[in-house]
Amino acid sequence: MSHTCKLLQPIHSLNWLQASLNDNDRHHDPIKRLFSADGRKVSEFSFMLLESMLGCMNKHLCVKPTLIRRYRTYVVSSSVKRSAGFTLIEILISIILLSFGLLGMVGLQAAALQANRDARIQSSAVRLARELGELMRSNKDVGIATSNNPYLIDWNNSTASPATIPAATTNCLTADCSSATKIQLAEFDVRDWLNRLKTELPGARVLVCFDSTPFDASGIPQWNCSNSGGIAVIKIGWTKTSTNRASTGAAALQKATVPSVVLPVTAGSNT
Repeated sequence: MSHTCKLLQPIHSLNWLQASLNDNDRHHDPIKRLFSADGRKVSEFSFMLLESMLGCMNKHLCVKPTLIRRYRTYVVSSSVKRSAGFTLIEILISIILLSFGLLGMVGLQAAALQANRDARIQSSAVRLARELGELMRSNKDVGIATSNNPYLIDWNNSTASPATIPAATTNCLTADCSSATKIQLAEFDVRDWLNRLKTELPGARVLVCFDSTPFDASGIPQWNCSNSGGIAVIKIGWTKTSTNRASTGAAALQKATVPSVVLPVTAGSNT
């Protein structure tokens, strides 16, 4: 017996295999007995050990090569049948999870774009309100007047019919305004300012009035003016997307229902 056989002698599988082959019941398949005897399943590695032992056995134990091939085929085919379709299920589950992740990323990107647009419009509205306030302060004699004051604007472009921008007596972009009156300068300021506001704010509404209560009892800005007090208030609103995601059609838009920017302006004194 070779050195390899001496190393494999302690393995009890040798006696178990020989007992299986010497069984008086020859009607049973010895391959299936190898696979299920004593409740044990022989792996591919165990088969290599048995194959080595078979090469070292004495003449009393004879296993044909066909028996070995049948055993290898039985073990491999059984393993394949048990794992059939497992990889495909894993791939399908991975695709489903990946799809949910991509949908979440798309929704997050859409929300980020909408928030960025709202922030840009809000910034433009604040800048335009401050600009009109500076125009009123620079022409304070007209800015503090409660009547015949072109700066007291009530312009609404959020309705179905577009609002008309008031005309100016003198166009300072094409004509010399050095001799223009303060009223004419105010008219030109308002016309030029409204043209830029119309371009930057969608469905905008502007109201400039003297108001001592620009906010209601709940602290929410309101369009109503008290027409009292010595402070002019610039109120600007525009059409926004509704925060109610379930709204559709016209209900999905908030058309300047409340002012989004309220800026008090002290034009100066008449002395």
